[in-house]
Amino acid sequence: MSTFSVESEEMTLFEKLLEKELIPVACKVDEEGYYPETVLRSLGEMGAFRVSGLSPHVALSKRMKLIELSSRYCVSTSFLIWCHTTAISFIHNSNAEYLKTSLLPLLETGQVLAGTGLSNPMKYYAGMEPLRMKATMNSDGFIINGITPFVSNVGPGHWFGIIAQINEDQRIMAMVDCNIKGLRMTDHKDFSGLNGTRSYTCRFDEVFIPNELVISVRADEFIPMIRSEFVLSQSGMGLGLVQTSVDSMSKAMNKQNETNKYIGISPDELAKELNELRQQAVLLCEKGASGEEAFIPAVQLRLRSAELALRATQTAFLYHGAAGYYRKSDCMRRLREALFVAVVTPAVKHLKRILRESTPRA
Repeated sequence: MSTFSVESEEMTLFEKLLEKELIPVACKVDEEGYYPETVLRSLGEMGAFRVSGLSPHVALSKRMKLIELSSRYCVSTSFLIWCHTTAISFIHNSNAEYLKTSLLPLLETGQVLAGTGLSNPMKYYAGMEPLRMKATMNSDGFIINGITPFVSNVGPGHWFGIIAQINEDQRIMAMVDCNIKGLRMTDHKDFSGLNGTRSYTCRFDEVFIPNELVISVRADEFIPMIRSEFVLSQSGMGLGLVQTSVDSMSKAMNKQNETNKYIGISPDELAKELNELRQQAVLLCEKGASGEEAFIPAVQLRLRSAELALRATQTAFLYHGAAGYYRKSDCMRRLREALFVAVVTPAVKHLKRILRESTPRA
């Protein structure tokens, strides 16, 4: 079976760290709003976020595997890793030399952490919402006004990406320091789970962005270069959730005199579907996921992985019965995590709309 083309020894070290650090805090992250900052920074120190010098398919494979591994223990942390590595991909795929030389090395080593800020823009490009950020050009940069909701993996000292509209024909993309003057951030800690994701609504009031922090003055042309990776890498969260659910089902298979067999879905059946999706992910990574030709296959995989995660976590819950119904049980947490994978941008309904509109009509 195909596997992600990542050095196994290096990935084993990352996995050991994730297993050691995440299992004890998964419920705390999920319910109490504990932000697993030390895990993220430790991964950076170990080289988990390094992409400089790697070929595009190896960099993407490494990112996918890291997201999948972490989601087996804590999807909140897996999502934060996705946010951070996606922010890295913005700069790595750009021609923004100042950001490449000043910010990118700090992101790769985990000295600075970052989010994406593209929930609203991704919906804008799918025809679902208007763009909520406006930009006014001056000689030294841009003045930004507006609001971007649900930006995750941000806070003091963090950075994130934005897209703002200059006029009907032009939008810019830039990186923003959370400490910048004129930015107000309101945190969200009232979710049903995943409260440790450092999610904020960000309001911009006459925020000045200098030219050197601009990723692209033609965001409409830049987004097609990065959105396939944006979508494809999210699939790792679903794949990891399915794997841990299959493992959980296998352990509970013989409970109550093998009554679980009457549920009608076996761990082997889900494992087979998981392996098929994993092989598709490997092939997409090997082909490379930059550019529009990779977008629809990435959307299809992202959708299937989210739907399989919903089915796998629900089935694992049923296998454990009343024991899974405790508020702090792994089964209950994974159900919430699967629902999050299904609603985070691009959500299942968003993905289905993309696929529907990409299908030629007779």
